[in-house]
Amino acid sequence: MSFHFVGQGPCSKSLLLRALIAKSYFPDLKISGDSNCDDVLAIKSGLKNINSNSPVHCGNSGAVFRFLALRASRLKGEYVFFGTPRLFKRPIQELQSILHQLSCKTQVKNNKLILQTTGWQLSGDALHVLVNRSSQFATAIFLNSWNLKKDLYISLEGPFVSKAYLNMTISFLRHMGMQILGQGREYYIPKGQTIKQKYYEVEPDMSCLFALSAMTLKEGSAVFSDWPLKSVQPDFIFPDILRQIGFKVLFSSAGKLSQTGLEKGGAFKVFTSNKSKVEYSNKIKLKVMAGQTLKPLKYSLKNTPDLFPVLSALLALAKGESTLYGAPHLAF
Repeated sequence: MSFHFVGQGPCSKSLLLRALIAKSYFPDLKISGDSNCDDVLAIKSGLKNINSNSPVHCGNSGAVFRFLALRASRLKGEYVFFGTPRLFKRPIQELQSILHQLSCKTQVKNNKLILQTTGWQLSGDALHVLVNRSSQFATAIFLNSWNLKKDLYISLEGPFVSKAYLNMTISFLRHMGMQILGQGREYYIPKGQTIKQKYYEVEPDMSCLFALSAMTLKEGSAVFSDWPLKSVQPDFIFPDILRQIGFKVLFSSAGKLSQTGLEKGGAFKVFTSNKSKVEYSNKIKLKVMAGQTLKPLKYSLKNTPDLFPVLSALLALAKGESTLYGAPHLAF
């Protein structure tokens, strides 16, 4: 059985969620790209329910739960967030700690969180956020720091996991116009931040493109016509991983395919018919084809834990022993 795909990939769920939170503060923002995946549908309905002070259903999604709880905490009133039993077995203490520091009251029972808020009123000199089990708690804070009445200092504590996804959030927000000062573990967001962009085009979802590429394993090919030259998504690295385990990976510019490698910083060289000349464009074409045999791999998923399900399945078919490590938070 062979698998062939030609076209544009679906838009990034992660970036679309972030863009929808920004749009909730600035309704005039135009977003190019959409998705009907569960998380996107949940965050859209959740934002509407927050506005109408109706119960918010988060399903299984930790991202939806955390992003929307911090979004509601900017307002005044009582809000109820429901989820599956599985959702409430995931880390939640960090979220409650953040909300309590912002002078909000929370109560968790029967797979729901009840939030009482009068808006953000930081009780200390800085907001302390644990990042040892998920970076999404910090991401939720940054996403909801538009148009604050007071300057906000953020201190990130504990061993970092999924830092690349937080970096993606910060890059997105800076692109949209938010001034975020600092790096590493200490950040400062001046009050009164407003959006500078009126239009945002969502990148293709790298995790989805990775899954589609993996389906060419036995025979076939996948051609993505909207591959970006640069991306803020950590999973942008996946073509290099596929090449390492035996797939054929090519990039094209002006209709010509070339086998190239990743440069430092994540950009691709795109060769034209003139081999001595290297050109760069905003979008190029990526083609992935099945290789003859799969090779084992030793790889750290520290920055790309979302690749784990598909990559582990691929490596189970490789001849030899593979090791995936560096992402203990996958246990949650």
